[in-house]
Amino acid sequence: MPTDQPPRPFATRLIKPALGCTACLAAVALILAITLFYGSADYRAYNALNFDMDIAEVEDILEHSPEYSCRFQSYTVYYFFVRQREFDEHKDLLTDKSLFPDVVESLEDFPIAYATIWVMVNAEGLVVAYSWMGEEYDIHTSIGDFPGTLISQLPDDFFNKLSSQIE
Repeated sequence: MPTDQPPRPFATRLIKPALGCTACLAAVALILAITLFYGSADYRAYNALNFDMDIAEVEDILEHSPEYSCRFQSYTVYYFFVRQREFDEHKDLLTDKSLFPDVVESLEDFPIAYATIWVMVNAEGLVVAYSWMGEEYDIHTSIGDFPGTLISQLPDDFFNKLSSQIE
């Protein structure tokens, strides 16, 4: 049965599918944005860390005490295990002083513990650097960000620059 109406233009026939695809993409983008912006509680806590906090403030934000700490020069580095299950599986390693010493003599001697947030405080007890080993790509310091997640990846002159910032 012939119709009296001419066929619709090509562009008009694409409007409904295009609107459907656009709505789906917008929904996916919204979900992704919410996930990235809010993330897990661990990410929200980590992103709330800031310089010039003391360790008690860090503990409040991360909602627990550090599982390990060590001294390096005039600094103390605290390790917070983020995933409790992984910590429970390996907590006996913390008693091994060859793996987790009380004092670290060089950057290369720092323990590597995956899924930990490490926080370095100065002699005044204020945060000067932190990173999340295994989750971050940068070491955040009070003198700028550096690539890496391990303390041993800080540049050689980092501590000289840090001490000159204090003076």
